[in-house]
Amino acid sequence: MIGAAGFVGNYLMDEMCRSDMEVYATKLPHERLENPNAKILDLDILDKEAIVALLFEVRPDYIFHLAAQSSASLAWKNPGLTVDVNIKGSLNVMDALRATAH
Repeated sequence: MIGAAGFVGNYLMDEMCRSDMEVYATKLPHERLENPNAKILDLDILDKEAIVALLFEVRPDYIFHLAAQSSASLAWKNPGLTVDVNIKGSLNVMDALRATAH
């Protein structure tokens, strides 16, 4: 799961862990995220090579991409960051999936 530290991601991670799924959850290095039943990993979706490396390492069956910059005030103050994370970051995730697909 990409973006597990967010509001929705945190709830989804907890629910998946209750379902006895093997859960790999990502967060930004400065974010706090704890769940003893999930493997928590740092990931910045602006780093496509890091996404590729993680996908090769984990080999997930399913991916939930929930990472986004959702703050309206931050989007107003820094629209470039919002575009980078929400659009370029999502494109990086899709490109990484394509690069690791067999």
